[in-house]
Amino acid sequence: MAESDDDAAASSSVLDASAGFDPEAQSVLRHVLEIPGDEVDEVLRLVGQDRYERVPADGAPDLPGMETVAVARVQKVDALHVSQERSRMAGVTARHGGRAVLWQVLQIPG
Repeated sequence: MAESDDDAAASSSVLDASAGFDPEAQSVLRHVLEIPGDEVDEVLRLVGQDRYERVPADGAPDLPGMETVAVARVQKVDALHVSQERSRMAGVTARHGGRAVLWQVLQIPG
């Protein structure tokens, strides 16, 4: 539905440009993260406190010493909440030597 790997892109711009995005529908907010292998469990524990669960990373390649991890949760999505969650993921991953690579909003077309 909507996604961005550009840290400078405004969440509102990405969502507004997504044809068919329905802000009233339940969505899956998914983040792809690159995390040092020995920090994965701790990052998953921290984001799990906000009900994020690990999901398949869709074959994203791992960089040396890093593991590509995807986490997601179901919620209603708007630009403010996406921005807040992007910031949270960037902060958590940075504190553990990683980075947030991509975010996505997925919806069932209706």
